[in-house]
This record gives sequence, structure tokens and C-alpha cells, in this order.
Amino acid sequence: MLKDKIKKWMKIPMYIYKGWKISTKLFMLFSVMAVSIFIALQWQNYLISRDAVEERAAESARMATFQANQYLDSYYDNIKTILLMISSQKNLLESPDVNETLKRDAQYSAQLVKTLYVATADGHVYCSNELVYGILGNDQIQRIAEIARRGYSGITLEGPYYTPISSHTVAFFIPIFQGGSYRGTVIAEASIDSLYQNLMLWLPGPGRSFVLTNSDGADVCYDQSGSVLPYQAATVPAQIQPAFRELLRKNPTGTGSIQYDGRRYLVTHTTDNRLNWNLYLIVDSAKANPESQKVFANFLLSVGLGVLFILALTFAISYFFTNPIRRFALKMNSFTQLDQLPIVAVDRNDEVGQLEKSYNSMLLRIQQLIEKQKQTEKLKSRYEFKMLQSQITPHFLYNTLACINSLARQHREAEISGTIRALVGLLSFSFDRQAEFIPLREELKGLQMYVDIQRIRYGPIFEVETDVPPEVLDFQIPKLTLQPILENALFHGVVPKQKDGRIRVRIRKRNSLLIVAVTDNGVGFSGDAQAVLSGTDRDPEEDRRFNHVGLSNIHNRIRLYYGEQYGLRIRGKAGVGTVVKLVFPTVPDKKNNPLFSSSKRP
Repeated sequence: MLKDKIKKWMKIPMYIYKGWKISTKLFMLFSVMAVSIFIALQWQNYLISRDAVEERAAESARMATFQANQYLDSYYDNIKTILLMISSQKNLLESPDVNETLKRDAQYSAQLVKTLYVATADGHVYCSNELVYGILGNDQIQRIAEIARRGYSGITLEGPYYTPISSHTVAFFIPIFQGGSYRGTVIAEASIDSLYQNLMLWLPGPGRSFVLTNSDGADVCYDQSGSVLPYQAATVPAQIQPAFRELLRKNPTGTGSIQYDGRRYLVTHTTDNRLNWNLYLIVDSAKANPESQKVFANFLLSVGLGVLFILALTFAISYFFTNPIRRFALKMNSFTQLDQLPIVAVDRNDEVGQLEKSYNSMLLRIQQLIEKQKQTEKLKSRYEFKMLQSQITPHFLYNTLACINSLARQHREAEISGTIRALVGLLSFSFDRQAEFIPLREELKGLQMYVDIQRIRYGPIFEVETDVPPEVLDFQIPKLTLQPILENALFHGVVPKQKDGRIRVRIRKRNSLLIVAVTDNGVGFSGDAQAVLSGTDRDPEEDRRFNHVGLSNIHNRIRLYYGEQYGLRIRGKAGVGTVVKLVFPTVPDKKNNPLFSSSKRP
């Protein structure tokens, strides 16, 4: 199920990606790649710079801890000297002025020692602050004396612990042996406040703090005044959070880093002192190193400016590569008319230029093919027309000669002569292959001869009326244009009616157009005009009639000669009649006919 959901959700970005243009895809691809590489490099530079800044901070921390350890060694040596000096005094324990001696020595070493004690083997305790001791006491002294009795003769540390006299302190002590027997212990409770104040001179700084613990991890002192260490809430004095203390305890000696509560700390851990104490110098990276913050700010600024520059550059590159293709596509889309091929100006030598050259070559080939097709269509129409001119079928000659024979038996010589003259004239008109375009007056003469023959054949069942103004008689029209239209009106309209047939031929000039309308009052037309003009409803029986060039042939010839906007229009109604309208441009004479030069036989 999860796999199917993943596939389903993956289809959404793929669908969006497929809808992008090439320029958008290039822009996104280059942008993502360049921005990713740039950010990775900048991040690497940032890490290197940050590490360099932190290395300088770590070096400063190591120097500070080195000096602090030297101070701790000196601190230890001074306390050791005090203890040795007191313990080496002869007859110290027999003197009645032990308290005064301790008081004097404590005052002398007040920067190091808070309180001095001498605990004798018999359990008596002398103190440098005898009055306070007599009131408050110190239960740690006898415990430490017992440790010294069981220990060795060197100086030993105990604590840290808390006493009412010395507060938070650490005890340094040395046993006194005389004659091989234990006589007592000299104890010095160190002044942790003084130690803290001196360490504050060496260790803290901007964004720095410290923690000093004994070898067991117990706090000797730590910075309670700064904002670097994470303290527990509502504690007096401030206590370090246990989780952070545990991270410090696990941190090995040397310089390292820890992450806590969203902050990064540099920690320098050292035990290089004779006390064997753990000294931690903690540096808050964000606070202690303004340079680190500046490096990060520079990183963000450089990334922002770099990303903007990369986006602008990739957009320019994408536009540079895709704009020629886009302009080329627009020019290709302008290819809507076959007689106006949009040749592209080639001003490049790259792949786009080669594509434009190939496109121009293709257009030239298309133009040549179009011209060749036009010439082929013209030749086809001309040869078809010549062939149809020759189609004087036996059926038509039989009917015409039968009429003449009938007239001869009736001794109607005048009608015989007229019929023969009309037949000869019509044959001569049809067989004249020298001209494909003729004046309108000649077309009307041929039309009249055809009407005369048909009137002799069918008698007075129809009349033909012509309405032609004299100013259009010299206009050039394609030969055998009117006769097929009148033939269609006669055979399909008037003859089936058998009486009172009327065919009217009306010709007018309207602006630059010549409009011919052939109207009949026959049985009417109720079929598909488009099928008639396309020739798909042609009846083979009709082809046996004389010179049936056909309406579709006339329609196609005119469109071929003059254009798609010209040709025939048919409108009719059953029982009322039919109107066939012919529209083509006016051509006054042969010189102005653009097709006349090609109308003769080669």
C-alpha cells in the first residue's frame, strides 16, 4: 500500500515536469545543479573558516589553561610550604602558644589558607580561629586526622567539603611523626574564594567559563557569574545542570566540542597540574567568537548573492539557448498559407542555424512540390477538358440525325438546313482546341446552337431567355462553361416536367466579379449541392449525353484557375425550380488573362 501511494504521489511532480517548457526545464535543471554545487562549496568554505576561527579560540583556551595549571601548581607549592614549615617546628605540640602560632601563620598566608588546624594524637585540636572553632566546631578535623594517622608522611588532599568556619573548602594535611610515632596532623583548609578569584583572572573571557573538579569529579569551584554554563533554575548558588556536567565528565582530555540544548561548546579539558584536578575551559562558539558569527553571516550573504547570481545566469543561459528555438517555432507556426512560405533569415552558424537552413530547404522543396502539384492539376484539368471536348457520343448523334431524318421525311428543308448548320457549328465550337478561354459572346453563340438543336428535338416544351448586358460580352471565360449548366437545367429540370419549361440565363458584372445565374422552373433540386459539386453523385447514364462536362468539372476548373473563393453555388426546391450561380473574376481580354499564355497546346 505504501509503495502504491509513493508511486501515486510521484506521478504529480512528473505530470508537472512534463508540462514545463524546455526553457523552464533547462532553467530548473541548471539552477538546482549550480545552486547545490555552490551551496556545498560555500558550506565547505564556511566549515573551514569556522574551524580556523575555532582553532584560534582553542589555541587561546589552551594557553589560558596552561597558565591556570601553572597557577594551581604554584598554589599547591605554597600550601605545601606552609604545611612543611608548621610541621617542622620543634616542640610545636608542647608549646602553650600553638593557637597563636597557627593564627600568625594563617594571617601570613591568608590569600591561600582560610583556617589552620593541628590535631594531636590524643585528640586535642588547635585552631587559628580558636574562638569560632570553640563555638561552631568542625567535625571534619578528626576524620582527616584519622586518615593522616593511617596514611603516609606526604601531603594529602581531602574534599571539597563545607564547614561553618571555612565554608566551601579543600583540606591539605600532613602527619607529624617524632621518634617514629604519630604525634599529630597539620591541616590547612584552603581559601576556595581566593582560588576562584585568581582563576577568574586567567580563564574567563567573552563567551568563556570554567569548571574545576577534583580527581573524583567533585566541584572545587566553577564560574557562577557568567551566562555560558547552563545552570539549574532557582538554585542559589547557581548549580550546573546534571546532564551538562555528565557531558563534561565524559569529555576526554584535550580540545573537543559538545552539543547541548541547541548550542555548541568548545571544551578544553586538562589535568596537567600536580593536584591532578580536572580543569575544563568551556567556550560558547556563538558568544566567544564574533568572528565565527561574522563568518556565518558572510556565508549566508554569499549564498544569497550567489544563488541570485546563479539564477540570473541560468535564466540568461536558458534564454540564450531556447529563445532562438522559440522564435524559430513562432516562425514555423506562421506557416498557414501554402502560397506564403515563411523563409527564416539564417544569421547563426550553430545547431540552430543548421536547423533553420534545413527548415528553409524543406520549405523550398515544399514550394517546388506545390508548384509541381499545381502544374500537374492544371495539366490534368486541361487534358480532361480536351478529352471531354471529344466525347460526342453515338447516342447524341443518333438522336440528332434521327431528328434530321424525321424532318426530311416531312420535307421540312428549312428546318433540316438550320439543324445541320447548328450541329456543324456546335461540333466546330467543341473541337476548337486552340483556345481554352474565349469571349463571353462566343460562349453564348455556342450555347444558342445547342439550344436550337434541343428545341428541334423536344419541340415547344421549353423556352430559353438570356439577359446579358453588352459591356460584359468581351470578358474572357473558360470555354464550355455555360452549356453544361444549361444542359443540367434542361435534362434534370425542364424535360421531366414535359411542358411550360423556362430557362433564364442572366449575367451581371458586380465590382470585379462576373456573376452568371441560370434559373429554371423545372422539377427542382433537393439533393446535396456539395456532393454535386464534388462529383460524388455523378450518374454514369449522364456521361452518354453530348459534351457533358459536368457541374463538378466546371466548379473545379474555376477554382483551379482563379482560386478557392470562386466557383458554383446551387440552390433549389422540389416542385419550384433550381438556381445555379457561377462566380468568377472579370478578365476583359486575353492580354489580361493570367492563364491565357498557358491555355494553348504546347
